[in-house]
Amino acid sequence: MRYQQLALKVTMRVSRLLHLDNGETTMTTSRTIFDLIRTKPTAAVLLVHRHASYLMGPVRARYANDAEAYTANYAEKEPPCLFLVDEPGIQRSRQQGRQFAEAGITIAEIVASHQGRGPDTAMRLSEGHFQATSRWVPVRCDVRADYPRYHHDPLLECLSDPSVGDRFVAEWLNGKRSTLVRSDTPEGFEERTMSVVNELLSAPGVRVMSCHFENVTLVHGLIVDGRDLGTIREDWFPTKSGGVVIVRQPDGSQDAFDYTPDLTLMG
Repeated sequence: MRYQQLALKVTMRVSRLLHLDNGETTMTTSRTIFDLIRTKPTAAVLLVHRHASYLMGPVRARYANDAEAYTANYAEKEPPCLFLVDEPGIQRSRQQGRQFAEAGITIAEIVASHQGRGPDTAMRLSEGHFQATSRWVPVRCDVRADYPRYHHDPLLECLSDPSVGDRFVAEWLNGKRSTLVRSDTPEGFEERTMSVVNELLSAPGVRVMSCHFENVTLVHGLIVDGRDLGTIREDWFPTKSGGVVIVRQPDGSQDAFDYTPDLTLMG
């Protein structure tokens, strides 16, 4: 199934310099998530949000190298409760929650994965909103927002090969690494991820899905790029505390953009 991005043109508010090929400069503008939301007051809005930066050091200290430690993390040989958001991630997530409050935009709820940094990021977003408004944003977990569980040895092989890097996620989505994941097929992962995305876009208001690299890579490929499984870009990687924002109108039309950790839209 293809989830095609529709074009959106709105007035932008934050200025920056653009350097032209002829050596001249002109002013262009960037826009935030808040600018986008304000143009669509009756829409359903969902941030498919990659978790914040998180602690690896205490677990890494028990392993011989990074590849072994991260493999134990992603294959869940170590419990997800050990991988909680670090101090910079806490501060960034609180700041993002405060930004929504200061913009006068209410977050209806935050839906998180069950995996350590997913719900911890959600709690910090809610905490930041509370700091600014004395109102907690409701948080709940949904297994459909979880990242897939990996097989240990194939993943260790990927993480031990510098030429692979983070490409293995998109490669798996494209059917190239069939032995990598033990919990999902690419099609099953698409089905469960998109089922919660569409559920959260079924009613007006702003919601956040606090999830993971794999979920955001999938949603970016399907909705922002308008691709199908098998053709997902293998050179695009989501940023921690960034993600994809989807705006769906009552008539079913939608727009989608990547956003940075400062909640600026890209593209």
